[in-house]
Amino acid sequence: MSRFATVLFAMLLPAALPMAASAQALSGACPVGAQVADEQGQVGTVQDTDGVGCHVKLADGTAPYYLSWMLHLVGTPATDPAEVANVAPGHYFCWAGSIYLNLSITIAADGTYTDIEGASGTWSYDPKTQRITFGSGSFAGQFAKYLGKEGIGLSDKPTDVFQTLCDIEN
Repeated sequence: MSRFATVLFAMLLPAALPMAASAQALSGACPVGAQVADEQGQVGTVQDTDGVGCHVKLADGTAPYYLSWMLHLVGTPATDPAEVANVAPGHYFCWAGSIYLNLSITIAADGTYTDIEGASGTWSYDPKTQRITFGSGSFAGQFAKYLGKEGIGLSDKPTDVFQTLCDIEN
């Protein structure tokens, strides 16, 4: 593989991986024997662990390997409800993996936002689904989900695995 191809692969690989978006996600070793659920709602039992991830036996008999952050314990919400009760106002920078997209959004508490070019629009939020709906402006029609401290996930279709994440400026 050429040096250029290796660098390009290294830059694009993070964009191809799902991003963790869960305050209640497991970390470290998975608890063997525990009932867990993945981001798509599939439930299974942890069969073994290696400190980073685990095999989970699903209802269909398969036992895929998951990184621990891709799972949460059954009976606990995937995201802490207190963390997502309200969208934090502020300036969010958007990334695909490790690549800055020259895209940002400033969220105001009054239900308005401005994009990177200063154009404004409106937004609303449903904390039960964590769905942000852009009613007008340049983000209208985009699917967005508030991910708490992980920021805002953006996509052109409904999903729980976002390739574009917008992090709040600290």
